[in-house]
Amino acid sequence: MTTKLKTRKPAAADLKKMATLDFEPWKENPAEALLWFNFEVINNPHLISCRLACTVMRRSKPELIEMIKRDDDGASLLMLGTLDDSIKFFKGVAELIEAARGRMLVALASCAEAP
Repeated sequence: MTTKLKTRKPAAADLKKMATLDFEPWKENPAEALLWFNFEVINNPHLISCRLACTVMRRSKPELIEMIKRDDDGASLLMLGTLDDSIKFFKGVAELIEAARGRMLVALASCAEAP
């Protein structure tokens, strides 16, 4: 599934406002600030959750019901908790990426305003 992004050219007033914004770099050591963001943390359980989500999405409601009925060790509830944890994780990653994008937009707007 591909989605074409709708973009508009920012108005000059928007660029001027954006160019006035300021921000400070992170004070934390990036290696320490992003300890939560390493391959092991991403892979297990979060990429596993992505694979699990794809599997669930390919199943019909009756198939999922049957799978849950066969579950006698509580794996379905554990799976639900893991998916919840991954939602929180990826929302945090999305917030980080959005913040970085915002900083890039401010810097780009400042370049556009420079003589």
